[in-house]
Amino acid sequence: MSASPQTYKNHQKFVPINHYVLLPLLLVNFLAMRELLPQDLQARINDFTPEQFIGLRFASDAELPGLAAAMLRDNIQKRDAIKKMVKNWRADTLRV
Repeated sequence: MSASPQTYKNHQKFVPINHYVLLPLLLVNFLAMRELLPQDLQARINDFTPEQFIGLRFASDAELPGLAAAMLRDNIQKRDAIKKMVKNWRADTLRV
């Protein structure tokens, strides 16, 4: 594994088993961990797209509610745009 920290510029890697098997499991997990969202956003969990879930996966728990609200308010759909909004980047250290 590389000694350099993970950032927006170096975080992407396409691994088929990760994207086609583990990603759906991640989405199920995210739906079950909706407790991170305030009550008003929990009611809108079905309004999120898979692209938005993917974009949010690098956000810290504290930052997630604000980003989620901004995505819905401003209709931000692209995962790259969402990732760029993350201030407290949480590295994906469980990568394949």
